[in-house]
Amino acid sequence: MQKLIYFIIIAILANILFIYPSVAKEDKINEPTKHKLLQRLVDEKNLKALYLGQSYGLDGWILKNKEDNKVVQYVYTTSEGGLITGLLFGPEGEIVTFRQIKEMLGKNKELKLASTTSEKEPPSNNDSNNNQNNELSDVDKSQILKKYQDTKHKINNKDNKQSNKSKKFYAETEKSNWVAIGNKNAPYIYMYMNPNCIHCKDFWNDIKQAVNNNQLQIRMIPFGKVDINKHAGAALLSVLNPTKAWGDFVGGNKKALDKSLAKKESYKKIKENTKLFAKWKLPSSPFIVYMSPSSGKVTVIAGRPENTLLLLAEFVQ
Repeated sequence: MQKLIYFIIIAILANILFIYPSVAKEDKINEPTKHKLLQRLVDEKNLKALYLGQSYGLDGWILKNKEDNKVVQYVYTTSEGGLITGLLFGPEGEIVTFRQIKEMLGKNKELKLASTTSEKEPPSNNDSNNNQNNELSDVDKSQILKKYQDTKHKINNKDNKQSNKSKKFYAETEKSNWVAIGNKNAPYIYMYMNPNCIHCKDFWNDIKQAVNNNQLQIRMIPFGKVDINKHAGAALLSVLNPTKAWGDFVGGNKKALDKSLAKKESYKKIKENTKLFAKWKLPSSPFIVYMSPSSGKVTVIAGRPENTLLLLAEFVQ
């Protein structure tokens, strides 16, 4: 008997040693060998490299920090040994990296913008790992089922309340005093902003390429109690070409949104926007709001997004 057990253990170990490596090898069949410099960066900086795929003869990679999972850099390598950092553009000026990330969003859980949770079903009485369930009386089973149904009802009510609140906020945002920056036919996002907010300007620099390529429109909702924000915000709502004025202002030309350009009624609009921002107790600027094209749900981002490309990948085709 002992010999039989011994041979069974040997057989199991053989399966582990010989079968599992072949599976691991098969999983990585589409991923090329990492560039030497890329591998060195990954090792020295404690990063992980996620393969984006190949386009225009280049292998794309996303480098992420292992500790906080934040995106550090986008890298492309060539078969000849070259390495390039940054975004990949196509022949028509489109940003290919956007498309690659969009494709990866549905395949790689590590690239999700937000984690999702799913409601678990109660354990089955036939589950061999839950033998205790078979010993429950009919009364116990009924109580467990009732408790589960009550909990599910509470969750659904909470979700419905949250959904209604989000829809109301989005509806009021749409009716606010905003100004469109970019092509009027492009998909859009809303941004509560202070004209002199450095993070608002940084976010604009992150997305201006997509806006200039007519791939995205940003509807700015200027607000503020400080004079420099009130004057510049009122001017932004008053000028004939807000896209050019805002671009010049961010570029350092303060006269582009000088208070002399602001109309009297625009100050009233700034005041209304400021009240709306306070009413909803929004935490910071920029505060970004949009209707997700993929889920149809209201999505909000407080502050400058850590990874703008993942945001743009929802909109840019």
